[in-house]
Amino acid sequence: MDALKNSGSKKANIEICLVGGANVLRKENDTIADNLISSIFEIMEKKKLSIKRISLSGFERRSAKLTLHSGRVAFTHGDKNEAMLFNFISGNTRGTNYE
Repeated sequence: MDALKNSGSKKANIEICLVGGANVLRKENDTIADNLISSIFEIMEKKKLSIKRISLSGFERRSAKLTLHSGRVAFTHGDKNEAMLFNFISGNTRGTNYE
């Protein structure tokens, strides 16, 4: 956040996508992923940051990719093909969302 602020970004213009937080080891009674997700949401709420789209929790691994020139956030969920999660330039929220 400090780096964004120092580069001239305004807090009101910061938008966030969250990807990850899965229990990929499938450990029974493992709360690490859920605790991490809760902590991140608390921070986002405390800092009043806008979360546009999420793909969180479950058991499948995820990856995310932001292409700066297009503003697109793509992600994978398990062995599925890459899908669009969000486009920061157009504000398109019609991407696939696995929650």
